[in-house]
Amino acid sequence: MVVSRSLLFVGLVALVGAFAFLILLTGGGEGETIMVDPDGEGDFSRIQDAIDNASVGDIIRIGIGVYRENLSIETDLWLVGEHAEGSQVRGRVTLTDASGGTVRDLTITEKLTVEDSHDIRILGCRTPSIIITSSSNCRIVGNRGYGSGTEFSNLEITLIDRHHLGETTGNQVLDNECAYIGIIYADGNYIVNNSCSNSVWVGIYLDHASHNEIALNRCENNAVYGIYMDSYSRYNRIVQNDCYDNLGTGIYLYYCWYNEILENDCARNGEDGIHLDVATANLVAFNICRDNGRYGINVLYYRNDDRDENGNILRRNSMWNNRKGLNEDVENSLWGDYTSFECMMCYILTFGTLIPVGLILRLQYRRERIEKRGGGQ
Repeated sequence: MVVSRSLLFVGLVALVGAFAFLILLTGGGEGETIMVDPDGEGDFSRIQDAIDNASVGDIIRIGIGVYRENLSIETDLWLVGEHAEGSQVRGRVTLTDASGGTVRDLTITEKLTVEDSHDIRILGCRTPSIIITSSSNCRIVGNRGYGSGTEFSNLEITLIDRHHLGETTGNQVLDNECAYIGIIYADGNYIVNNSCSNSVWVGIYLDHASHNEIALNRCENNAVYGIYMDSYSRYNRIVQNDCYDNLGTGIYLYYCWYNEILENDCARNGEDGIHLDVATANLVAFNICRDNGRYGINVLYYRNDDRDENGNILRRNSMWNNRKGLNEDVENSLWGDYTSFECMMCYILTFGTLIPVGLILRLQYRRERIEKRGGGQ
């Protein structure tokens, strides 16, 4: 039953994504077409002038060139570049209180923000940051960072509910190449088939986030975790993700309940394949945990009654060639300092370059304490 539900969900998302791209290929908007060209050969030479003079449903086509301006959109428009590498906005793009609308095939050198809107599509863009704030039913598909070589900027995607009122829901984040996806106080979203690699912290992060589907993502070569689920995140499904070669742990749950961790492949991580820390009543089944630097699956409890009354369910996981196999133990001695460290990770995130150094020092410190105690975690 677990496998059939997963396949049905993945098939549904694939059909939705294919339908979205079909709409794009056939032209999309129903209004007039407005041409923008930096050399004055179109209807406008500035994109914002075209936006200000457009009507609902109009298509604004942006010619090849560099546009040094910040864009503000408050209506249903199609903003379409000739191609992402050639049509460049040297600034930021903000959609506010918009109902519908599309931003497609543009390079945006600062950030792209969607605020208090719904049914927005962001497709095939190159940008360092996409932020969806208190917005619903948006599609973020096929985007990546921009630049090349030492000037390349990885993409970070954040879904956040600013008012904690359940407004950031029903969003689909599909097929993006990025370093980080954050789901913060956001419920009922779909994070599918993304590449989340080379982050200075974590590939996919959930904080106070529930009822989300995290499926078929590749979280590799991140400085700490592949997938990290934090405080009070519940009823999420983490299904068929590949978490490889992360310096810390493949999938880490801290202070979370009632989640399903199913059919994931967690390999060659520096610490554990899957780690549950003060996390109870989760289902962990059909996962493969192999070649990890410590445990395949590491389950810690901090009170004996956690195990007796609210225990996790581990079923039919496959583990081999992990340094220490499977660990399930009651642990008390490291409670204070470990909790404070995990909480501080959220704040240290703003100083991204400090995280790898802090992680290395922390892991070394814990390893020395464990060895002195003769085992344990």
